[in-house]
Amino acid sequence: MAPKAKRINIMPEWMKEGIIWACNRVNYTIDRDNMNDRQISEKVDDLIMGDIGGIVVLHYLQNAGIAAMAYDQVRNDGFKNADPGWDIVIGEKLTDWFSAQEDKRKIPNRSLTLSIKTSRIPETFVTKNKPEEEKVQSCIMNFDFKIFRKHKDIEDDITTDYEVQIYYPLSSSYTSDLIVDQKEVETLNADSIMEKLKIFERYGYCYLASIGSRSNLIGFNKGQPENKRTWDSFHAGSSKPMWRAPLWLGTSIESFIEKHKK
Repeated sequence: MAPKAKRINIMPEWMKEGIIWACNRVNYTIDRDNMNDRQISEKVDDLIMGDIGGIVVLHYLQNAGIAAMAYDQVRNDGFKNADPGWDIVIGEKLTDWFSAQEDKRKIPNRSLTLSIKTSRIPETFVTKNKPEEEKVQSCIMNFDFKIFRKHKDIEDDITTDYEVQIYYPLSSSYTSDLIVDQKEVETLNADSIMEKLKIFERYGYCYLASIGSRSNLIGFNKGQPENKRTWDSFHAGSSKPMWRAPLWLGTSIESFIEKHKK
C-alpha cells in the first residue's frame, strides 16, 4: 500500500533556522552541471526550501520522541566542505557524539541516516481539479525519489539508509520580484530575508510524502530490466539521468516513527 502524505504546518522559527543554514552555505554551494544560472536571491531561496524541509523532518521526529540531529546543526567546518551525503542522523548515542570534537561526517555506531529531498507539486497536477492532498498522492503513485545516477549501480548512488521526499505547493515557486542582497545574506539577516522572499507566505506548509529504505529501493531497481532502471529528469532545457525508485515503495512518517521509536 502506498504511503499517505502528511501535511505539516511550518513554524516561523523553523523557517528562520532554515534561512540561517542556507545563508551560511550559499557561498560554498556548487551548482550541478547544466543547472540554470541563478542570482543570489534565487540561489539562497532554493537552499532555504531544502533546509526548511530538513528542519521539518528533524523537529517532527524529535517531537515524536526519536533522537535526531541534522548535519548542519553539528558540523564544525564553518559550512565550507561538501555535505557527507546525509542530512539527518537518528540513534541512541547522539549526545556524546554531539559534544565530541571529531569530524561529524562519521556517525555513531547503530545510527541511521536520512537524506531529505524537496520538490514542488508539478504544474500538470496543479491544473487538475482535485484537492491538493489528492495531487500529492498522485505524485506518490507516479514519481520517484530523486536519486541522480552518477555510477553504474544504484547502490553506489544511495548514500543514506533512508530517502525522504517532501512536496511544497506550486505557489511556493520563486519569482524574479523576490530580491535580497548579498549583505543581508552575509550578515544572516533572517528577519529581512524572511520578509523580502515572503518565506512565511510561500513556505507555510509542506507534505511529507514518503520515506524509502535503501534496501527496498535497491531491491526494486535491481528487479527491473536494465533498460527500465533509469529515467531522464528534464529541467531548464537539460536532462539528468535518475534511478527508478518509486515513491509508492516507501512508508509514511507515522509508520517510520512507529518502527524506530524506542
